[in-house]
Amino acid sequence: MLPSFGSAPTSRATQCKVCDQPLVNGSGVKGQAVCRSFDCMRLVQQQGTMPETLYTSIFKVQSKLIREKHARGKAEEARKTAIDRQIQALDQQLHDQLEADENLSLPKDLLLLSIASGGRQISNLPAKRKKKFRDNLNAAISEATSNIEFEDVGVNINSNRLKRSALQYREVSGLKEQTQNVCIQCQGACCIAGADKGFVEIQLLRRVMTEQPGLRPRDLYQLYMQHLPNKSVKGSCIFHTQTGCNLPRKLRSDVCNGYLCEPVETMQKKSYADQKLRPALVVSRNYRQFHKYDDGAKHDVLVTAKIEGGEVQRIDAVNLE
Repeated sequence: MLPSFGSAPTSRATQCKVCDQPLVNGSGVKGQAVCRSFDCMRLVQQQGTMPETLYTSIFKVQSKLIREKHARGKAEEARKTAIDRQIQALDQQLHDQLEADENLSLPKDLLLLSIASGGRQISNLPAKRKKKFRDNLNAAISEATSNIEFEDVGVNINSNRLKRSALQYREVSGLKEQTQNVCIQCQGACCIAGADKGFVEIQLLRRVMTEQPGLRPRDLYQLYMQHLPNKSVKGSCIFHTQTGCNLPRKLRSDVCNGYLCEPVETMQKKSYADQKLRPALVVSRNYRQFHKYDDGAKHDVLVTAKIEGGEVQRIDAVNLE
């Protein structure tokens, strides 16, 4: 018989009795040998709500499904790790090859940054996308000008990123310019997340109205509609153009202004920790941001650039087998 949820286990368990995963500090939850996974806790909590024989049968089936789910997760994690290691190895080979080039001079404290690539195909902005944006904008303005209370954890995260970056820029001379130079190399890979909304949502509109208190709803509507480009990058944010974002920075969301991909964030942290600007070798590969691990994703090199002291030196793309 399985002990009821909340009863003390007879001995100190080391594994969850549902999924077999190790327990944190060798202890479970509420006296049970169960991990903090929602699925596992829910299954254990169901005991006592049904006949014991029925629960035993359900426990057997559900625990098997949960363990299989964990196994799939581990396999997926291993697959992604293998892709990361392969790209890291190729990046290092590329670095070593360029370092041996007598026509190049790579600094010893060079940071090797592997980043995604943004779309490059420019097309006329379809009427369908304009309509989607217009509908989303009208809905967002309606919410922003109402008394709806709104809190977005993501907004707080990106607001904190902006504050952290501002501190790092003040402390490390040239870091802001270098960050911009690195970001330019991918040509807006992260902008794909903007889609047909461009992150123009309630929290952004309330910020803009606070900064410009004279704006009426129709003014706010015209303000954003007038910045829709005639041509944009296919499959990316509706404001993403060949020359960058068509919105002035003050009209962009904290997501757009604050987000940094992991390689760029790592560069900032290391430069701040060293209290000096670190030169970088940026390798932009042919996969879209957030799609690095997709089946069929391409990882060949599109752009290689050495960035040092505010100068950007493009290097002919080198692909290694």
